[in-house]
Amino acid sequence: MVHATYETFLENHRNQLESSGIPSYFWATLFQKIIKQTFDAGNIFSLLQIDYEDDERDKYDPVWQLQIKVEEGVKHTDPHHIYLIDHAWTFRIEHARNQLLQIESLRERMATIMGIDSELNKNELCSKLLDEMWKYTNSYSIGSALCSKLLDEMWKYTNSYSIGSAENIEERLPVWYIMDEVGSAIQHNDKPNFRMVPSKSACQFGILWTK
Repeated sequence: MVHATYETFLENHRNQLESSGIPSYFWATLFQKIIKQTFDAGNIFSLLQIDYEDDERDKYDPVWQLQIKVEEGVKHTDPHHIYLIDHAWTFRIEHARNQLLQIESLRERMATIMGIDSELNKNELCSKLLDEMWKYTNSYSIGSALCSKLLDEMWKYTNSYSIGSAENIEERLPVWYIMDEVGSAIQHNDKPNFRMVPSKSACQFGILWTK
């Protein structure tokens, strides 16, 4: 295994960090979290289900919201407040229904994220999940020049998410993903106090930091 150094990390990814708008005082913490695969956003955030009381939730209304749970709050200049946001489900379109039908834990997790009754008949639940999931999905292409280069480099920093280089048409097709409970609860705001961008290290997680 190659033992990466922070200096090597910056040599390979400085341009990507800068283009993503991640302030430099977060870089050392981000490096440590990537090589250790540290997903610790749950130490800072509470996930709260939104109660619409007597109003019916509209199709595009959020199901969950995040709340900072530490009493001291979060300072945007604190270099420790940058977080990796995992993928809950990564899939190709042609395999999505079968995966939902075959994997009970996946169905239940997606139902929780999307606010759908997990006690529904399996086929009915899968149909509802497939209808709803597009509000939560993002995609990337393994065959893009950027991802191909990053796939060659990323193994210096992480041991997970094994994908080879794109060598045929199937591998160049988009790979779709849904973020985990924290990532899926993040909503757009015109005056944000956090920002999240997709990772450019083979696109297998998001990066969230304070603004």
